[in-house]
Amino acid sequence: IDFIDVYYKEEDDEFKLHNLYDASFHIGNNECVLFKGDRNSGKRTIFYLLRRLVEVNSGEIFVGRTALREYSKNSRIENINYVTTKPYFFKSSIKANLKLINSNDQDIEEACKLVNVYDSIIKLKDGFDSPIDELTQRDKYLLSVARTLLIHSAIIVFYEFPSYLSNQDEDVVKNVIDIIRLNHTVVIFSATNKCDSIADKIYYVDDGKVSLIKDYCDTQKQTSVFDMLED
Repeated sequence: IDFIDVYYKEEDDEFKLHNLYDASFHIGNNECVLFKGDRNSGKRTIFYLLRRLVEVNSGEIFVGRTALREYSKNSRIENINYVTTKPYFFKSSIKANLKLINSNDQDIEEACKLVNVYDSIIKLKDGFDSPIDELTQRDKYLLSVARTLLIHSAIIVFYEFPSYLSNQDEDVVKNVIDIIRLNHTVVIFSATNKCDSIADKIYYVDDGKVSLIKDYCDTQKQTSVFDMLED
């Protein structure tokens, strides 16, 4: 992922997003990158731009060598998956929601065990055939994390950890991120220090400006659209 001189200013306050000023950064393949910053710093603006809920005023966003604006909606869904504090599910059973991603029952059960939501599901009267709304808010979030294990998107984005997660739940999610990052690019947005230890790069977002504050990657091995522009 490359942001190149991205500028964004919200004109009508529809989303109440912070302005973003000439943001340029590179996220390499299979990196785990953390964007930190206080509320109203500009993190959510970057997140919304990645989702194309809003469009840049100037500059360009690339995924691979292709501008994000050229991706179809289906292509974005196939390439980028999001885990938010309020995950979306269809009004059907737990199993039906997960089978939309992976039809293998064993894979589904293993993913749910890994994120510590399996026991909560099997305690329900109809187990995995129970309606999704029988799960608690905490269990729905963990189920959405399990869903990411079943998805083959190249990029997985985590937007904040919900306040209702226990410390144990947070550790489980971080362990899952460690697994996901082996074969996916992971982007995390957080106002806390909870994910510092698992990030390859840390960007700090403050008043709409993005600064690289930690980089554990081998920069010699990274390739980006910036390289193409220099050539």
